[in-house]
Amino acid sequence: MSNNGYTVRENLVEFKDSILEDLNQGYDLVDVAYGDGNWVGVFQDTPNKTGYITANNADELGQKVTEQWAEGGYRLTDVEYGDGVWFGTFEEDSGANNYSISTSLTELTADISEEWNKGYDLVDVEYGDGIWFGVFQDDSSITSGYVNGSTFDELLADGKELFSQGYELVDVEYGDGIW
Repeated sequence: MSNNGYTVRENLVEFKDSILEDLNQGYDLVDVAYGDGNWVGVFQDTPNKTGYITANNADELGQKVTEQWAEGGYRLTDVEYGDGVWFGTFEEDSGANNYSISTSLTELTADISEEWNKGYDLVDVEYGDGIWFGVFQDDSSITSGYVNGSTFDELLADGKELFSQGYELVDVEYGDGIW
């Protein structure tokens, strides 16, 4: 494994090569992040197989996600944006999945409500290049809620209500001045 459960690379090509090394050793990619010029991959020894896709824009990522679903057997679990690249992480799972590509937080909020009405829960949010990308799953063990705020303190204050109701924090995102 690259580095005690994670790998860090500045170059996307080197990052992808490092991911392949870890996948070939039997580890699963469970999270990807980009910041300060670095791509970070987090790995675990889990029973599910994982994979990833990259795209130059959110629409291309959505198209590739849909193609992956058509092949069957994988569920989108994480989306990351950095350095002009959209990165989607998948795990082996036959459950249903959906996503939303929104140009504003108001649009994403409406999409979240629509997906909840269909029985999907929000499991990941990413912001990049003026786009909000939401990932949804139909896993019955998940019950999701969300809060947003213009400051991190506002986000935490609003989140305390959900914490008091037994919710756990599973994802945080910042984009366009909003947490």
